[in-house]
Amino acid sequence: MCKFKSGIILKREVFVPNYEHHTRMLEELKIKDTRANAESKFIRFELIPENNDVFSDINTWRFVVDQDIVPEWYVEELDKKRAIEAVMAWAKKHILINIDNLKLTNNTYYLKNCKNTTCYNSTVYAYDNSTVEAYYDSKVEAFGNSTIKAHYDSKVEAYNDSTVYAYDNSIVKSYNNSTIKAYNDSIVYAHYDSIVYAYDNSKVYAYDNSKVEAYNDSKVEAYNDSTVEAYNDSTVYAYDNSTIRAWGSSIITKPRYSSFEKDNLILSENSVFKDCSTGITYQGGEWEWVLFLSCSHPQ
Repeated sequence: MCKFKSGIILKREVFVPNYEHHTRMLEELKIKDTRANAESKFIRFELIPENNDVFSDINTWRFVVDQDIVPEWYVEELDKKRAIEAVMAWAKKHILINIDNLKLTNNTYYLKNCKNTTCYNSTVYAYDNSTVEAYYDSKVEAFGNSTIKAHYDSKVEAYNDSTVYAYDNSIVKSYNNSTIKAYNDSIVYAHYDSIVYAYDNSKVYAYDNSKVEAYNDSKVEAYNDSTVEAYNDSTVYAYDNSTIRAWGSSIITKPRYSSFEKDNLILSENSVFKDCSTGITYQGGEWEWVLFLSCSHPQ
């Protein structure tokens, strides 16, 4: 698999696009991927940052020729220099450090400590306290306390204490103490102690000690040791050792083959617990259990 950062060395130029696939590069250059052409026309190369640190000095990156045969005109010292210079030229537009108020469109970017960035239809990797607002099918991966606002079908993966505000069908995967606020039919997959606040028909899948507060018709699937607080008309499916507290008219369901124990549940106000393994429904009543036999077949 091609690694970051990949390109093609030609006799009179070096081609460094925004993607890493050599086959696609040759297709774009209209060069057939044949042995004869590898012997005369092109050299696949990679410049690989040490420890995958894309913000490090490009001069220190490891140069790799990704083919067994090379043209006669290839001189390693000279062509390595050409490759480094081409990647540096690419990086000036795509690896951005300590630059605020960026407007990014239709491309791939790596940000470090960049505040008030707006991106459209782009792929963004945001590190170290960067703040990004993403629109229209953008993809963002956030690391190290970065804050992301995702709109209109954007996709976000958040790591290491990052914060994400997700709107309008956005999809978020969160890890390592990240905090998510999800609105407008957004979908969240929460892992490793993430905290999620879900509103407006959002859907949350909670794993690994994650904590969820669900409002306004949100739907939650709780696994492992997750904790859920459900309000309004939220719906929760309870599995494993998850802990649920329900208010308003929330509905808590134990699926038929779930190992969830009702001792991990507190019902309040008009909330309902449906135990599909027994066919029994419990109605909350100011912290007391009111037991009803279910009229429907367990799901």
